[in-house]
Amino acid sequence: MPLTTIGAKTGTGDMTIAGVSYSAILREFEVESFVQMIDSSVFSIEGVATQDPGMEQLRFRLMGIGKFGAPASGPLIPAPQGAALMFQFSTGNTISMPISNFERALARRTVNQNMIITGEGLSNGAFAVTWLKA
Repeated sequence: MPLTTIGAKTGTGDMTIAGVSYSAILREFEVESFVQMIDSSVFSIEGVATQDPGMEQLRFRLMGIGKFGAPASGPLIPAPQGAALMFQFSTGNTISMPISNFERALARRTVNQNMIITGEGLSNGAFAVTWLKA
């Protein structure tokens, strides 16, 4: 079966915070997996760097255009804490994080330009990846 590109003009990308869709304002989002490495060197192998995988974290970033007229249209200030996030890359292709904390939120307005909102944070807890196989 041929592969299908996840891409432009399908209108299926979305991100939700606590079940509220931000698709009307978001322009970009990304999710990154980060595994902390733990030094596990011992004297019997001294001189050979040895590391074991530690806790996995998912880091996320998002950016959108500030608007008004809907609950999910303004700045992410105060930065959401303990919120459930779901990133939908396309229909049936999602990454969900039941508990996530924003580390940073920004609302910026420049003369003659659209308002920009951004945010980033991490999830230390469980997460789920749902990806279509066919």
